[in-house]
Amino acid sequence: MFFTYYREHKNLAMNIFIDENIPFLKDAFHNVGNVTLYNGRTLSNDDLIAGSCEYLISRSTCKVNQTLIKNTKVKFVATATSGIDHIDTNYLQNNNISFASALGSNANSVAEYVIYCILNWSKLKGHLVEGKAIGVIGYGNIGKLVAKHASLLGLKVYVNDPPLKDADFEFPDYVEYKELVELPFLCDVITNHVPLTKVGKYATDNLLDEKFLLAMNLESLLIHASRGGVVDENILLDRLIAEEIYACVDVFIGEPDFNTELAERAMLCSPHVAGYSFDGKVKGSLMVAEAFEMHTSIKTDKTDMLRQLSFYTPLEEHHYKDGEYVLELLSKKRKFDIDTKNMLSIIPLPDDERRKAFDMLRKKYPVRRESL
Repeated sequence: MFFTYYREHKNLAMNIFIDENIPFLKDAFHNVGNVTLYNGRTLSNDDLIAGSCEYLISRSTCKVNQTLIKNTKVKFVATATSGIDHIDTNYLQNNNISFASALGSNANSVAEYVIYCILNWSKLKGHLVEGKAIGVIGYGNIGKLVAKHASLLGLKVYVNDPPLKDADFEFPDYVEYKELVELPFLCDVITNHVPLTKVGKYATDNLLDEKFLLAMNLESLLIHASRGGVVDENILLDRLIAEEIYACVDVFIGEPDFNTELAERAMLCSPHVAGYSFDGKVKGSLMVAEAFEMHTSIKTDKTDMLRQLSFYTPLEEHHYKDGEYVLELLSKKRKFDIDTKNMLSIIPLPDDERRKAFDMLRKKYPVRRESL
């Protein structure tokens, strides 16, 4: 098995494994313990045992479950991502292993992707976004920012989030709640920001199914940047082949495998990087460091992370009145068109090479700063 890692030995007992794709954490933990950097796709149970791992910090490519951490010394797991479907939280809880995530760290990054998709679609169609209707499915950290940005652009904002509705959540006055079945008939744009869950009252697996997708209005836009299994990819592809709707697709079932024809037919496609802004990654790293500090009462060095985040200044609201300006700004800062070109360029590769290239596009993702 191929396994590359960096290890920095300290005179402390703590053994900390950190995904090599998480920025700044190696330096943040340089005075804390023995640090091992690992590849999330190839990390094994044997690696954790051999390294006497106690603290495991991951990203979404690492499946943290019984297979990975059984018979290890792991007592704390953190993920520097908002999504946690790669973590078996029930197993951790049942084995008294503490867990922390970076919930919300990439929210503005994904929201910027959504706004770019809307403005790009609007320009392609030759119409203004003002007065169009957007359906935001999932009103969590990402959905709230999407709704806010969309409202500032002049869109009518509908939201759907049954858990919040059932909890009597008070939605702001610039959004209107609608049931899921209503959205495809009402909206010009649909975007989903829900976790992938397969069981329970609020399961989201195949949430946007055949019935939903076939009901979407002609020439409407679907933005898919949550998790692959939330959308029925086959039906979505059928509608794209028929040139009935548009789609921007950032997530796929079975990553790093992906539906190549769906990627080719999409208006924009990318290798699960909508949340990969530099700011979002740094915020995720910072949240993990803070969670570690709360768990251990040991301070990390957060100097570089805080310095980097100090450079961010959000766009003033009056600029949203000029959609062309916002589109140009996002094009310059986030370069989603380049992500699409890079994604399309790996499609001709043999399957195994394509999978590796998909991961490499994520691993080597360039610095892209947020602006909204």
